[in-house]
Amino acid sequence: MPKFSVYVDTTILGNWILYQQKRDKVAQAGERIIESYAMLEKVEKGFVDYTFETSTWAISELAGIIVDNLLAEQMLRDGISLTEFSSQKRVFKIKEENTKRAIIENLATFTDYLEKVGFRIRSYEIDEDSVIDLLFKHTFLPIPDALHLSFAIRSCDVFLTLDQRHFLDKEHRKEIQDVNKIRILRPYELLEIVK
Repeated sequence: MPKFSVYVDTTILGNWILYQQKRDKVAQAGERIIESYAMLEKVEKGFVDYTFETSTWAISELAGIIVDNLLAEQMLRDGISLTEFSSQKRVFKIKEENTKRAIIENLATFTDYLEKVGFRIRSYEIDEDSVIDLLFKHTFLPIPDALHLSFAIRSCDVFLTLDQRHFLDKEHRKEIQDVNKIRILRPYELLEIVK
C-alpha cells in the first residue's frame, strides 16, 4: 500500500473539535460530520497508514469556529433566527474571561489529542510568492484556502477537505489537481484507497 502524506484542512478539524467532547451526538449530525468521524476513528485505531499533518494556521482558525458555534448556540437560546448570523456576528463579544480561557484550553487539549493520534502540527512560514501564484491561478480561492493549499503542496501528496465550494467543486478540484500535482480528497475517498 502506498504511503501518502495528508494535509488535513480546517473543514475537517472543525467537525472534530466541535464533536470531540460529544461523540454520542455524531450519529445525529450531518453527513459531513459523520464522514469525517468515520475517518478519525480509523486513524485512532491505526487502520490508516498515512502521515497526517495540519498547520498552526488551521489550529488558529479553529478558535473562530468555536466562537461561531458559541454565537449560534446563543442565538438559538435567544430565539434569534440563524439567518441573522452575519449581522449578529458583527456585534457578538465574548466578555467573560472564563469563556476565553475555556476556548484556549479546548484548543490546547485538541492539539494534544491530534499529536497523540499521530498528527504533525507544523508551523509553516508563509511563502508569499506561492500564495500569490495560487491566487492568480485559482481566482476562486479565498486567501485562507490559498494559504492551506500552499502549505499542503510543499509537503503532502493529498489535501483532505470537506470544502464543497472551493476544493470539491468538480471543475475547481480538477483544475487544482492538474495544475498543482496534489490530490484533493474527501475523507471517505481517502478511506477507499485504504481498502
